[in-house]
Amino acid sequence: MSILSQILFAAFNKNERAKRRAFKQFRNGQFVSAALTCDTLLGSGANDPVILRILADIAATIVTASEKFKNEPDASAERALRKIRLDFATLLQLLPPRADRSSLENALITPAFAALMTSGLRNLDRNARDDAEFKKLRDHLQETSFSSDAPILLAAMLFSLNFEMPLPTSLGIIPGSVREQYCQFLLDGSQALRQLGETERCGAFLARAVALIHQEVVAEHAVVRTAAACTLVDLAANDINFLQAHFTAQNFKPFMHLRGELLTAALIWQRAITVKALPPRRLAGEKIRLGVFTVHFGAHTDAYFTTSHIDHLDRERFHIILYVLKSTGHALERHCISRADQFVVLTARSLPEQADRIRADDLDILLFGVNQTLATSTASLLGCFRLARTQIATVSSPVTTGLRHIDVMLSAADNEPSVSAQEHYTEQLWLMPGSVNVYAYQYDTEAATVSFTRDDLRIAEDTIVFFSGANFFKIIPELSLTWARILARVPNSILVLMPFNPNWTPNYSDFGAAPFVDRLNFQLAEVGVSADRLRLLDPVPARADVHRILAAADIYLDAYPFAGACSMLDPIILAVPPVVRCGDVGRSLHGAALARMAGIDEIICTTEEAYISTAIDLAGNSARRARIRAVLQSVNARQPPPYFDTRTFSSNVGQALSAIHAQYLEPYHALQINTPGGRRKNLQTLADTVLAQSMELSAMTDTGTIHALVKPYFALKNGARRQHVVDVGACHGELAEPFLADGWSADLFEPDPRTRSGLERTTAKYGSRCRIFGMAVSNSSMPEVPFHQSQTGLSGLGDSPFGVTEAVFSVPCTSLSKFYVDHNVKFVDFLKIDAEGFDFDVLASHDFGVMQPPLVMVEYGTHFASESLQVINQAITEMAAAGYGSVVFNYFDDGQFSQGNFTYRLTHILIDQPLPDLGKVAFGNILFYRTDDVEFLLTLHALLSTCRPRLSM
Repeated sequence: MSILSQILFAAFNKNERAKRRAFKQFRNGQFVSAALTCDTLLGSGANDPVILRILADIAATIVTASEKFKNEPDASAERALRKIRLDFATLLQLLPPRADRSSLENALITPAFAALMTSGLRNLDRNARDDAEFKKLRDHLQETSFSSDAPILLAAMLFSLNFEMPLPTSLGIIPGSVREQYCQFLLDGSQALRQLGETERCGAFLARAVALIHQEVVAEHAVVRTAAACTLVDLAANDINFLQAHFTAQNFKPFMHLRGELLTAALIWQRAITVKALPPRRLAGEKIRLGVFTVHFGAHTDAYFTTSHIDHLDRERFHIILYVLKSTGHALERHCISRADQFVVLTARSLPEQADRIRADDLDILLFGVNQTLATSTASLLGCFRLARTQIATVSSPVTTGLRHIDVMLSAADNEPSVSAQEHYTEQLWLMPGSVNVYAYQYDTEAATVSFTRDDLRIAEDTIVFFSGANFFKIIPELSLTWARILARVPNSILVLMPFNPNWTPNYSDFGAAPFVDRLNFQLAEVGVSADRLRLLDPVPARADVHRILAAADIYLDAYPFAGACSMLDPIILAVPPVVRCGDVGRSLHGAALARMAGIDEIICTTEEAYISTAIDLAGNSARRARIRAVLQSVNARQPPPYFDTRTFSSNVGQALSAIHAQYLEPYHALQINTPGGRRKNLQTLADTVLAQSMELSAMTDTGTIHALVKPYFALKNGARRQHVVDVGACHGELAEPFLADGWSADLFEPDPRTRSGLERTTAKYGSRCRIFGMAVSNSSMPEVPFHQSQTGLSGLGDSPFGVTEAVFSVPCTSLSKFYVDHNVKFVDFLKIDAEGFDFDVLASHDFGVMQPPLVMVEYGTHFASESLQVINQAITEMAAAGYGSVVFNYFDDGQFSQGNFTYRLTHILIDQPLPDLGKVAFGNILFYRTDDVEFLLTLHALLSTCRPRLSM
């Protein structure tokens, strides 16, 4: 045997012995040693199936233990999983540095980490050993500033809730191998809150975490175009969840604004066109076109609340279109359809298709009757699109939406603090009179399915029964401790809770249902109250069932700081005296608003002490309880009771919507009566203000300009005849197809045969409405010209500055004027020119004395020798002499074009002025419009106005 063979044989035997050792270690329960042995083998290049199978078996063991604890969280399963977690953390810390550990990560680390993180073990208090381990890991991260300790970071996350961890100064220093897991950890909204103060800590942490992600994704009001930013923005869009932060009294406006920008950034990455100009419709005196969006009209709180808004709207004033994601066939749905002009189901459409379907109805107002704030949903993403002239959120969203295209938050005076309410909203806060808490529950005809008496819970008749229907999430540690203190001071009392309402989530175990119960019992014990004085009831099928249970109660305890709305309405209907605490934010005032509506202001408290003392007094004062019951019974006897008075409420909503629409029209009226110079000045000021702060405008390309500005303009001018587009340099048809899809005819010029084949495929479905010509256009009279085919596809009559010329060949050539005569073109509505450096030659070949298209779009670029600033500005001057104003959309490429990355951002919008020397290569499009065309300027105003920044942060 040769020396080389001997070495290879020895190495082989050594590896075989190591594999057997790893297997034996695993079988003996020494998974840390087994994994380290496998890692050593992987590091030596021995990446064979046996090693990977051992690692997969270790991972399966961890996953199985995690699932067992999650499904059966008994003491034995908890002890076993705590040991596994400590062992896994030890393994992470013992792994030696290595550039590539993908095999170990895929086979073991990633699945084991995910299982442990979602097991629910983090929702339990750490024992002494766990706490010591966590503090050691946390301190190490602080000392090293997160810079290179990916395994340490993973280990620390296993022991902590996100707000217990420090934050890095930048996500850029987080190792790329764990950045995704870390960002999911930052945005985790499923953590059980166990201790006093944790709700506030959680809310404050989420605010900082969102700001941290935002700084990596958005810079100078533009989307950062890196792979890392793309990953982050996708995570933020999918995982961001502010559920637990809602149960604080903090101001949501700053970080909901950032959340809105992150959602918009995600849509921009997906090339969604979120903006659209929606100027006023032409015909005066038309009905206001009102769209109402909700998930469905079925047995759900949002559905009954939204119904109250539209139940008796004036059909002579409003054309009402209902949009839902699914049809239920429910009696409420049938009722709402009878109150509307159209019913549209958006099921099975992609988000852009849903947006386009709503846009097709040319809405004046779109009202969102659904929560857009808790987590990313269809409703929250649609709020990032401009779908109607004015878009309105209701208090179905308990805090400001922060979404780019929600203009107004519709609330009422009793539901907002008397001072500084607007400071909590990115939307304009619009207050109707009275309370917003009106629900169409008179249409809820579901019968009760259960019977219930005090005997069912073995409650004596002389026992005071406190009841709350507050949801699990609303019962924060501070609130449950307050209730425990009330029980401690009312000895002959019990507390009945129904916290697990399926409207919030179908699976409370994911959010720590067991630790929640443990916390309640611990707080009761702290104040000397026996655990048997707390009764937790499971959810029941119908509201009528809740009422059967609530009828057995003596006193209702409302939640704080997130007050009850529908849950608070139930005791009022049942005439059960409630105790309410109000605060300084809208979500803390719903209970108080309902109490005022019912005329029982005396039970509204402004402090915890007053809340406790009022509950205690009611418990010991049967006469006071009887008096409040009598007041509530008299309110309930009214026809209709104020909380069911949808006729009055709909009238208030209708007046608000009419006033909001009139407000929308005001600037357009002002523009119409202004002088031409005044219009241009106002538009330029608006353009400068908006562009400096709008990521949507900065990301708007020529395609975006077509969809967001040009098409809406022509929609206003749509007349009896078919409209016609001429596209010189049509490429694959991206800019022409939107017009063809709207029924236009088109003449498309594309000399490059390679590109033209794609154009033909794109436009084949439009048949004879679309004519394609394989010829060039110039202002010179010649039968043929040399055509330079570039490897990048940016081909033209000369060499491209962006790619090597692969071939030069002759193509036919014409002028536009000659073409119109030769092909019997009688009119052109939109002329678009993209001729790669010869754009102004093409423009000169059109005789504006003979034919005046309403809009002409010409590309320019100073990187072409033939398109200097002088040439560009001379064209602007000549077009002005022909009766055309100009809007210049100028872009910078930030040096990426030279690297073959054709991404760029809009930097200037210049209205009726020359392009200045900007100190670097400039390129873009000039949109020429008829100087006397006020409709175009109104459309431009609509585009700019819809991109206005949200209310001042």
